[in-house]
Amino acid sequence: MRMVWTKRVESGPVNLQVDLNIVVAIASINVVVSLLILLIDNWKRTRKGLNTSAEESLSLRALIVVHLAFIFGTASMTMIQILNFWVITTLVIAGALGGIIAAYVAARSTLGLAHNARRWLLIWAGLTVSSMTLAMGLKSLPLLMTATGVINMGLSGLFCYRIWRAGRLSSTESRVLLALPFAAISLTYFGRLAMMVWGAEKDALLVATAVVAYVLAFSTFTWVFAAMSIRAHHLNQRLDWAARHDPLTGLENRRSLTEMSRQWPNQKWAQLGRRIICACIDLDHFKSINDTYGHEAGDMILEATAKRLQVLLQGENGRIFRVGGDEFLLWQEVSEGTNVEMLLAELLDCLSMEIKFRGRYIRPSVSIGYCDTVLPLPVDDLIRRADNALYQSKEGGRGRFSRHHDEISPIAAEGIVPAAAQA
Repeated sequence: MRMVWTKRVESGPVNLQVDLNIVVAIASINVVVSLLILLIDNWKRTRKGLNTSAEESLSLRALIVVHLAFIFGTASMTMIQILNFWVITTLVIAGALGGIIAAYVAARSTLGLAHNARRWLLIWAGLTVSSMTLAMGLKSLPLLMTATGVINMGLSGLFCYRIWRAGRLSSTESRVLLALPFAAISLTYFGRLAMMVWGAEKDALLVATAVVAYVLAFSTFTWVFAAMSIRAHHLNQRLDWAARHDPLTGLENRRSLTEMSRQWPNQKWAQLGRRIICACIDLDHFKSINDTYGHEAGDMILEATAKRLQVLLQGENGRIFRVGGDEFLLWQEVSEGTNVEMLLAELLDCLSMEIKFRGRYIRPSVSIGYCDTVLPLPVDDLIRRADNALYQSKEGGRGRFSRHHDEISPIAAEGIVPAAAQA
């Protein structure tokens, strides 16, 4: 087998060179076009002032490396009559393997997953050097093609599996676009290995090599469009989050509260026998704090209050909204037998704890008004009751919590509950 391969390489350099020129030209054009699309898209985003996360920046750099590696690897094939054969082979192998590994790093970065680019760089260097050392020591081209084929096939298959599993929280389209090229690369290398084992003719192996080059080239298109699609999706998510959250505290805002009020109450909740706590929370004399200590201190108190509310929030059945400059709203679902007053007392004590600001301690005063019910009342009605209770707390001296005591009977509640909730 070794002598046959040597004869094939030496007997047809002209035909092989002509065919390779065609393959390299087509593959390189595809990769260059893909690279231009990537760079133009990034230029447009930068021109529009769209912020880029650290993961997206690394993904962009890794995708550029993918393109350059594939161009470098394919272009090296045209210099087979100029440079030493084994030098050219090393460049081709390094380009293909480096592009595959860089694509994996780019895919993980695109999905926002943990990565270790330095480790994969060392793996790439180690595999390239090991393959070439073994092949040059034995002076066997078939052995080199077999070794690199197994490595690239195995790595591509592994990357396909890991990207598919790691991207399970993303959309199916994103997973397919990112994982499919790795599967295609793995299958093409497997096909060429199978042809080598079965003793295929030189022309057939040349076609298989061309297919590998084309699959590598067209994979860059898929990865670029996948990255663009996922980046657009992440941008929409960030814009959607910003529209529904307060930028300072990260809490939900009035728009989010309005959307919740349209979906509440629902029949499912009414069947669970749960109790709703709606609490309006206000920082007393907040303007005085800003005037005395500065707006930086006021922002720190708002952030600390938001974090404390999030810590005290129980499970997934509670939500916190910042509805004004120094006003918050707590919406909490608890079991019907919960001691609500004890929860509110704990909440008041926590929110009134001292906050350190530039070596000084500020103790915020908090007033709370709340209502609780097991009836599926509209959100606006519960907020109105909690707000009335808040005024009672302020009139009573502030720094306390009050409950709305105007009870409502189940019969009266039916008149204000939307028909959709009663169905």
